Amino acid sequence: MHTSELAIYRNISSTRPDRMVRGLKWPDLMCTLAPVAGPVLCAHKQKLPYFTPGMLRDDVPLSGKTLARARERGEPEVGAMRSAAHMTDTTFIVFEFDGLKQDQLVTIGSQVIGRGRAGLMYTTHSFGRADKPGIRVRLIIPVDLRLDANAYRIAHEAVNTVFFSGLADRTGNSLCQQQAMFGVHPERAHLAKCWRHEGAVFGLQEFLTQHGEPVRQTSPGPKAQQQTITPGITANGLPSLARLEQAVPLLYAGSYQDWSRGLQAFKALSPYLGADNLRQMAVRFGKTSPSDSTRAQAAPTDARYDPGQVFDSSSPIMPPDAAAGVLLGMAKQRAVAVVEASRGCRTASAEARVAALYLAAHHRRTWNELTEIPGGVR
Repeated sequence: MHTSELAIYRNISSTRPDRMVRGLKWPDLMCTLAPVAGPVLCAHKQKLPYFTPGMLRDDVPLSGKTLARARERGEPEVGAMRSAAHMTDTTFIVFEFDGLKQDQLVTIGSQVIGRGRAGLMYTTHSFGRADKPGIRVRLIIPVDLRLDANAYRIAHEAVNTVFFSGLADRTGNSLCQQQAMFGVHPERAHLAKCWRHEGAVFGLQEFLTQHGEPVRQTSPGPKAQQQTITPGITANGLPSLARLEQAVPLLYAGSYQDWSRGLQAFKALSPYLGADNLRQMAVRFGKTSPSDSTRAQAAPTDARYDPGQVFDSSSPIMPPDAAAGVLLGMAKQRAVAVVEASRGCRTASAEARVAALYLAAHHRRTWNELTEIPGGVR
């Protein structure tokens, strides 16, 4: 029998769960996220109740401001909180769509309800605002696998690409991304809509295998994240130091904004993978990336262009899994660009060979697609 768990938070700023619920059958999960009585009436979406899929581990140390508050109050420094390190696994996937046209909404609905699949879709709090055009909805689909953080990302991206043409917000591929329950501003209550369907649970394992992204089934419970799913991913869903080391030579920031974002991503990962190691990588990235080279050369003593100083002084708010996504996404994008630029060259450059090896090791499907085209680096 399909059941689900979730953690519920009082509002968007809460990192400690108000409660955690387990053993929810699909009809119960739908009623929890979108009450039959109607949406929560709330003027500010930040004050809506939020949720994350799955239970939270209560045997992992607290971190950041949550840890600081616990110390101030004399409370235990170990417990459940919303962070990548505390996530376990889930049996449903959440998609968020912003600015849809009517025909796009119909297409999305047809992939779920139209095929007899179970699904819950409701308008988000922003729907109907004059400064937020288009249709805005959140979609929840129950699946036949338990997904840890890495498997969730793989599944989210695959379903989004194949079924929804990439229309879902990609920030939703993080298991620790909080999601608002069904709520609406009182003045827009007449616009709120909710669609429920008690159909078949989506056969995710078969779908992923057909589309080249098989994942390993995890065992239920807090220890599920001890299993890794892809090479270079640690038990908490973050990249290993070895994986980051392979990515660093491919990191390329074409603007100061990307350069700064990359350094902040390294800093966000430092509590989990070691500050010294991450600082060294950050400095290497900062010194070799050509970002804003003109301004950097014109002001060599300006701390804004010193990667070490930027790393030391930054206090990023991005979650660690989002930080990993920034760096690995940057590396993948550069690797693909380098390999594609090398097409037709009789001899591959050293950078092209590094890029090819990286894609073959960590992005096999992309590598296969690239090498199917004549002229690719072999």
